[in-house]
Amino acid sequence: MVSKMLQSHPVLLTCLKELGIRRIADSHAENLKKANFTEHWNLCIPSPQDAKKVIQRCHLSVHSNFVTLKEYKLACRQADLTHEILLMIDMGDWREGFPADLLLDNIKELENLEPLKFRGLAMNLSCFAGVKLADKHLESFVKIANKIREKKTFSMLSIGNSSALPYLESWNKYKQKLWEGVDWNVRIGEALFCGTFPGTSKPMLGLKNAFRLSLPIVESYKKEHSLDSEDLIPNSFGKLFDTQVKGSMQRVILGAGRVDFDPQYINFPEHLELIGASSDLTVLLNNQNSLNVGEYIDCIPNYHAIMNLALSPRLNLQIL
Repeated sequence: MVSKMLQSHPVLLTCLKELGIRRIADSHAENLKKANFTEHWNLCIPSPQDAKKVIQRCHLSVHSNFVTLKEYKLACRQADLTHEILLMIDMGDWREGFPADLLLDNIKELENLEPLKFRGLAMNLSCFAGVKLADKHLESFVKIANKIREKKTFSMLSIGNSSALPYLESWNKYKQKLWEGVDWNVRIGEALFCGTFPGTSKPMLGLKNAFRLSLPIVESYKKEHSLDSEDLIPNSFGKLFDTQVKGSMQRVILGAGRVDFDPQYINFPEHLELIGASSDLTVLLNNQNSLNVGEYIDCIPNYHAIMNLALSPRLNLQIL
């Protein structure tokens, strides 16, 4: 289970623990220092300088170069620890991963990893360039795995993130043709917590967003909404304001802004129109009954907003 979207918040970890989750993954080992699961994974490819910290806090980490692997091997020897690794292969999303030919040409590098243990291979699509997983990627990945399997055994193939879930039926076809004793893994985060397909916010597999955000109203007045374009300069975020005339409407200001989240990733109630946000405040126009200072607006944050909110020291996370 990937908990990075909430920076492995203690409340979230407690909830996952109660649900019986045994394996937890985050992009940064620091977020897992208070976690207590059967396995802790460091998903983001680390720097050589992170070696000591990661091997102390995580059971497994993901790698894409031999320079970092050598540092991890040295750190494990010095600390008298073992540590497992997944090797990420670049399958075309323009992000991290060994070039397949480079890895295949240097398989001998995997022969003397001790005290590192080679758990298996991983691939990652859709996160950066938005490459959609397809049969051709699975076929290429399996071919690479087959060639490595001839020289080095492993126990896991990790197909990808939440965006891989719709393709599990195709993946199972390959699984049936391959080796027994190999764990076929999907790194699930957004799909479970938000119920959405990564990058689109579209519902996925009948799941629903588990998060709600309550924001306080700190000002509420009926005001005119018109501006003279000749008076405008770029605002503090370098944008020229939209001068569309709105007339006299109730302007509602919420006590949170861009230091907390990007408002475009918040689904506000339909009767509230998002006008924009400054560093500290968010401005809405109300098209229904009057709203008052001290009341709260309940809305639904998507994956991107939740990641930002997790970094806000003012976040009060509650499990309902």
